Amino acid sequence: MKKCHFILAAVWLYAAAFCSCANIKIKKIDKSYIENSPRVILGDEQSEKYLPLLAGKKVALFSNHSGIMGDKIILQDGRELYGGSELYGSSEEAADLPFGKDAEGNDISYGPHILDFLIESGVDVTAVFCPEHGFRGTADAGASIDSSVDEKTGVPILSLYYGGGDKIPPATDMARFDTLVVDIQDVGLRYYTYYISLYYLMKACASYGKNVIILDRPNPNGFYVDGGILQKAFDSNVGLLSMPTVHGMTLGELARMLNGSKLLDKDWKPCDLTVIPCKNYTHQTKYCLIRRPSPNIRTMRAVYLYASTCYFENTIVSVGRGTEFPFEIFGSPYFKDDEKMDYIFIPHSIDGAKNPPFLEEICYGKDLRSLPLSKIFEKGTDLSYLSQAYRTAKKLNAPAFFGKPNSKGYYWIDLLTGSDFVRTQLMKGKALDEIKESWEKELEEFKKARKPYLLYSEKELEKRWQTNVTFPDWISVANYSANNILTFESYKGQGKLYLTAEEDCSFKLFINNSLIPVKLKAGEAYEADLSSVTKNGRNTIQLSDFESPLEEAKVRVCIPYPVIQEGKLADSGISPAAIKLIDKIITSDIKKGFTSAQLAVIKDGKFIYQNQWGNIQTYGKDGVAVKAPAVTKDTMYDLASVTKMMAGNYAIQLLVEEGRLPLDTKLVDIFGSHFADDTILIDYENKKVHDVFPLEKIKEWKRNITVRHLLAHTAGFPSGYPYYNDSINLKEDRFNAEPGSNVLFSGNDNSEETRQKTLQAIFRSPLSYEPGTKLRYSDIDYMLLCYVAEKITGQRFDDFLRENFWQPLGLQHITFNPLKNGFKKTDCAATEPNGNSCSGALKFTGIRTETLQGEVHDGNAWYTMAGLSGHAGLFANASDLALLASLMLTGGLGEQKFFSRNTLDLFTSPQLENHCDYALGWWRQAEFQTPKQFGTLCSSRAFGHHGFTGCVVFVEPEENLVIVYLTNKINTKMVKGKEFSNQFEGNAYVSSMVGFVPQIIMMGLKGVGEAQLKALVNDMKKNARLAADAQGGAYQKAYEALLNN
Repeated sequence: MKKCHFILAAVWLYAAAFCSCANIKIKKIDKSYIENSPRVILGDEQSEKYLPLLAGKKVALFSNHSGIMGDKIILQDGRELYGGSELYGSSEEAADLPFGKDAEGNDISYGPHILDFLIESGVDVTAVFCPEHGFRGTADAGASIDSSVDEKTGVPILSLYYGGGDKIPPATDMARFDTLVVDIQDVGLRYYTYYISLYYLMKACASYGKNVIILDRPNPNGFYVDGGILQKAFDSNVGLLSMPTVHGMTLGELARMLNGSKLLDKDWKPCDLTVIPCKNYTHQTKYCLIRRPSPNIRTMRAVYLYASTCYFENTIVSVGRGTEFPFEIFGSPYFKDDEKMDYIFIPHSIDGAKNPPFLEEICYGKDLRSLPLSKIFEKGTDLSYLSQAYRTAKKLNAPAFFGKPNSKGYYWIDLLTGSDFVRTQLMKGKALDEIKESWEKELEEFKKARKPYLLYSEKELEKRWQTNVTFPDWISVANYSANNILTFESYKGQGKLYLTAEEDCSFKLFINNSLIPVKLKAGEAYEADLSSVTKNGRNTIQLSDFESPLEEAKVRVCIPYPVIQEGKLADSGISPAAIKLIDKIITSDIKKGFTSAQLAVIKDGKFIYQNQWGNIQTYGKDGVAVKAPAVTKDTMYDLASVTKMMAGNYAIQLLVEEGRLPLDTKLVDIFGSHFADDTILIDYENKKVHDVFPLEKIKEWKRNITVRHLLAHTAGFPSGYPYYNDSINLKEDRFNAEPGSNVLFSGNDNSEETRQKTLQAIFRSPLSYEPGTKLRYSDIDYMLLCYVAEKITGQRFDDFLRENFWQPLGLQHITFNPLKNGFKKTDCAATEPNGNSCSGALKFTGIRTETLQGEVHDGNAWYTMAGLSGHAGLFANASDLALLASLMLTGGLGEQKFFSRNTLDLFTSPQLENHCDYALGWWRQAEFQTPKQFGTLCSSRAFGHHGFTGCVVFVEPEENLVIVYLTNKINTKMVKGKEFSNQFEGNAYVSSMVGFVPQIIMMGLKGVGEAQLKALVNDMKKNARLAADAQGGAYQKAYEALLNN
C-alpha cells in the first residue's frame, strides 16, 4: 500500500446511518508540545479575569514596550507564535539570536500591546506610567525620562524615572485613576529597576487607596536564587529591597511578598493587590523573551549573564555597551598587555548607548558567547569574571579598578552587590567559593521567607494526560470488543485530543456518536477540538479500521482533563427560583443577627454561581455588635474540619497515587517504636464513659495501627485530647482544674517546638477502643496524618500542599496561618468573639480571650500545632476551595493529573459494612446518612465534609456538581448555660444549617418550581417556630428571619 501523505485537517466526507460526521476543528501542531510542558499563558491573556474588575473604573497602566499581549509574535510568512520559546527554542544557537529577528535574520512583528487592548475593550485608560528607558524602551540607562503623550491613543505618559532615579508619583498623577494595571517584563535582578518603579507605585496606591492589578509575566531568571542580600545602608536607585541579587520571583510574587512580609521593607503599608498569575509556568521554566526588555539586553544569553557581568558597571571595565553584544563580553583599554584578554572590541555611540564607557577606544577582554548555557546556569551569579578582571588590573597597575566612592564612601559595585562585602573580599584575595558560601545561610532564610508568596511551583511542570494510549489495541484482552474503545471525562463545550503517528496511517475515529475519518502523516502531530461533540461526564473514544503500510504502526492518542470555566446560572439546569430562595434566606438571617456567608457552585465544569453576604465580623468581645467591612469574594474563612479533606486527605491521596505510601503501612514503621512504647495509662474515674484497657494491650493495639485506620477513623483514638489545656484533669473529666493537671499537656505557645512535642504527646496517648472494631470520628487521626505526610515527603505540610496543589492550580486565597503568609485580619472572617474561652467559662494558661480573626479557632491546631495541622487550620475562600474540590470529580485539570480513577474510587468508597456513610475520610450520603450536611435529594454516591465553624464542601458526581458554602456562624455569643457544649447563638439560624444549600440546589436541579419551594419554606417555618418556642433568644430571631421568606 502506498503511503498517504495527508494532513489531519483533510477530513473525509462520510456519512453512515449509525453516526453523524463531526464538525471538528483540527490543526497541525509542533510535536514537542505533546512531550513537553504546554506553553506559558501570560496574565494579560486572561482578560476574563481582569476586565470585569476594570468596569466603570478610571485605569492607569504601568507598562512599556514589553507589554505585548501573550508575547505574541507574527512572522513574515504570517505565522503567529507565542513566547520566545516557540520562535527561538532553547538551544545554544537560539540563546544568541538577537531579539526581534527570526532564525533567518528576518524582522518579526508583534501582537497587540496591552494599552491598545484595554482601550479597544472599552476600558477608560487615563494615564500610562513608564519606568527607566521610557515607554518605548529606547532611552539610555539612567537617562532622565520626560512625560509625554502616546501618539496612537492620546493617553498621557507619565514618567517615573527622572532626576537620577525612580520617583513616587505626585498627588496630581494619583488623582487620575482608581485602579492601576501592571504589565511589564522584568528580568528578575535586584538592580534591574522596573520593580523599583512598581514599589513606588504600590506605595502611592496604598496611601491614596487605589487598587493594583498585576498581569503577571514569567521571570526569565526565575529558576534560581543567588547573590548577597541587600543591606539597608546600601539602598539606592539600583537596589531598594532586602533581597538577593537574583531573587527568583515574578513581579507578581515580589509584589505579594512586599505586601505581606516585613522582610523586604519593615515599614511597608500594604495596598489592595490582585495578581493574575501565568498558567503553565513554574520556577523551573526557562522562559524565552521576545524583545529587548531594555536597550542593552539583546539576547537570552545576555539575560542569563546579566547577573554576573553587570558588576562591571562604573569600574574600569566595559560590559560592551556601544556594541552588538552588551553583557556578553567585557574588556578594558587597560588590559592591552594581558595575553589572556584575547577578545577585542570598540564601543561606539548607538541607540541605547549614546555615550558608552571607553567610547571609540579599543578594549581587550573576554567573549562569553561561546559558554555553554549549562555552564552559565550551573554558576548562577558568577564572580569569576569580576575576579579575573580585578587581578588583571592589579597586575598591570591599572588605575582604581572600582572607580570613585560616593559621598557615603560606597562604590557603585557595593550598590550592585548590596554591600561592600564582595569588593572588600576580592581586594583581600578571598576565594570565590568562600564568598559565595557566605551567602548561603541568608539565601536559605530568604527562600524560606518567600515561599508563602510564590504563585508557581518550584518543581518542573510535568504534563500528565488524562488519557495517553496507543492504538490499535490500546489494551489487549480476550474481550476483543474492548481493545479499541475507552472512555474519558469531559464537559459539554470543551475538550481536545492530540494525535501522533509513527507511520502514515488512516482510521475511523469516533467520539461519542460522531465519526471523524482520519489520515495521518508519519512523524506529525495534530490537535483536534472536540468541543462540538463532547458531553458532560463520561465520553467515549473509539479508533477502528486502522490501516498502515507498516503492520506494527501505532497512533498515539493524548487527551487532557477538562478545565473549570466561567459560566452562567441560566445554562446550569438549576432553577433560578432555588438560588433566589437561598439568597433570600441568608439575607434575611443576616438582617436578624446572623454573621456572614460565601457560596460557590460549579456545575458541569463551570462556575455558575458565586455570592457573598454580610460583614467579615459581626460581633466583638462579649458579643457586642461591631461595624466591619463587607465580605468579598476573596474573604477567607476558617475551614475547621474541612481541612481534613482539602489538606489532610489530599496530601495522603497524592502520596498513595504516587505509590509513596501504601494505606496499610503501620505507624510504628513511620514514626518508630516510640509511637506505641511511650503510651501511658489514664485511670479514668468514670468507667461508664471511658473504657480502660491494660496498658500492654493498648501498646499492642497501637503497634498495628495503619494509615488506613487513621483515614477511616477506626484507629482507636478518642475524638480528641486537649493537648494545649494545662488545666484539665483527664482522669476526673474536669475543666478549670489547677495548672499542670493535664498528663498529656504538650504546650500552648503556638511554636514549632511545641508542635514537635505534640507528636510525642500523641505517642503517649492511650486508645479508647481496639483499632478496626468501631468508628469514632477523631481529630487525632488527622493530626497524625499531617505528621505522616511530613515524614514521607520531608517537607512541611503546607509547603507540600502549596507545591503540589495550590500553585499548580493558581489558587491565591488558600493558606494556613494567614497572618504569617501575607494576609491581614481584614482578609479573613472572624470566629469566636471571646477566643477559646467559651464566653469566659473556660480557663487555662495562655488562653486567647480576644475575638479570633486570621487565627485558626481550633485549640489543638492553634496552640499545639503552630496553626498547621491535618485536622484544622486551613483558610480559603469559596471559589478557590470549589476549584480544588472539583479534582474529586475528574482527578485533574487541563494537562495536570492529580488523582487516577482508582484513587478517587478508593477514597470515596465505604470502608465498613455498618458505616456506609464513611469512606476514607470523606463523609458519604449512602442511604440518607448525612441529611444534616447534604440534604436528602442527592445520590448515595455524594460525598464531602463539614466544618465546625459553619462550612461544607459537597460533591455530587452524578451531577458533576461541587458546592462550597462557608459561614462563620461561631462569631456569635454562646448560648447561656451551654458554654461547654459549644452551642453558639449562630447555630439557631437556617443559614448555619449548611445542608440547606445542597438541598435547595438539588431541588432546583430537579426542576422544582416556586410553589413547591414556598411549601418547603412553610415547613421550615413550623420547625423554626417550635425551636423558638422552646429556646427563645436567637432562635426567636431566626424564626422571625424565616417569616420574611
